[in-house]
Amino acid sequence: MNEWKRRVRWGLLVLAGMTLLAVGSAESRAGECGGLPRQVVDALVNEEIDRAEALVSRWLKKAPKDPLPRVEAAMVKLVKAYHTDDPGRRKRLESEALDQAERATQPLGWQPDAEESDGTLDERLARGYALSLQAVIRYNRHQDRKAYDLGYRGRQLLQSVLDEDPGRADAYLPLGLYEYYLGKLPAERRRGARLLDLTGDADLGIEYLERAVQEAPVVGPEAARVLLVQLGLSDEALCRYRTLASQMHRRYPGNRILGLVARIVPLQCRILESEGEAVAADAGPLLPEPCGRLARR
Repeated sequence: MNEWKRRVRWGLLVLAGMTLLAVGSAESRAGECGGLPRQVVDALVNEEIDRAEALVSRWLKKAPKDPLPRVEAAMVKLVKAYHTDDPGRRKRLESEALDQAERATQPLGWQPDAEESDGTLDERLARGYALSLQAVIRYNRHQDRKAYDLGYRGRQLLQSVLDEDPGRADAYLPLGLYEYYLGKLPAERRRGARLLDLTGDADLGIEYLERAVQEAPVVGPEAARVLLVQLGLSDEALCRYRTLASQMHRRYPGNRILGLVARIVPLQCRILESEGEAVAADAGPLLPEPCGRLARR
């Protein structure tokens, strides 16, 4: 697997897990600027996978009964799986991640007769992410029926959290990804998704992701990376995010793909404009500065 494909495949994982670093967790509300969960996000976006893993281990030690870091540990393991060229090791790590995610749907104190929608916001959030992470793995394995069922259950739980507490802006990242990718499903998979009520709206997905960039205290950088790198937007559409691309490159110099995007997007936009093509105005969202100071253009 070459470097570009590895990074693209890694990007699919955000559907399952990045936002769980922040929303609802007691640890995420501690300290300035998102605390330890934001440090994990920054490490992952900057391509520092080993550092992210060490931070998650530290988080688990600090909050051993918190279900959120347990799910995040599974997600980081899956990221590592997609960063190896050894097929055997990748398969083993992926299976370990799936096993961890499946066990994370039944956190400490879980009762066998409990409903998935039972529990605190934190418990429902962790369960929603665990189900979504499982859905990603099953989908990558072409186990569509299982993937759609898990994805539906995860999406419902995540939406219920946002419905109950609309101020949790970090939830817009996974829900935006659900909307976007379900709205872009290939025709051969669309019918199965429709039968399971897993339809989506790609434009609404973009709106949710932009809101996450501007408002999410922890996962805003990942939402920005998704917009710039993962979605495969057209050159004309990417012109909307010229300043965001520059901002992300300055903040995360270790991510070579973001550096490439920051150089290429403005050039492509100038070429398109010189050829008389209509391009999006540079009016996309920007990340807040640390501790809530708004970035300036």
